[in-house]
Amino acid sequence: MDEDRTSCPVAPEDIRRGDYIAILQLVCEYVPLFGLGPDDGDLPRRMLVLPKEGGIPMRVIEQCLPFVLVEKAGGSHTTLDTRRHRLARLSEECARLALKRIRSDKKRKASSDGSSPDDPV
Repeated sequence: MDEDRTSCPVAPEDIRRGDYIAILQLVCEYVPLFGLGPDDGDLPRRMLVLPKEGGIPMRVIEQCLPFVLVEKAGGSHTTLDTRRHRLARLSEECARLALKRIRSDKKRKASSDGSSPDDPV
């Protein structure tokens, strides 16, 4: 498989300004109502979830761990918490192509339904 076309999980400390990333998994914590064993008690559990916005490319603007400021396809910005999001680094070529197509789809949809093309992803 072509390495340039493969996304790979990235550790928070390896994220750099200008990288293209996508959300792989969302980490959710919960406390079960009943422990699974005698030693479990009220310990929180972690569950990995595939998020709705997973796989959508975002460009890293700045990072101050555990937070990463990213630009979405619509031009809006958001902050990701690397304790809650597992991230993957995308190839620049693939990410740019995906962002270009997402933006053109948003503009086409906005012109047909009257909404703003800068609505967040």
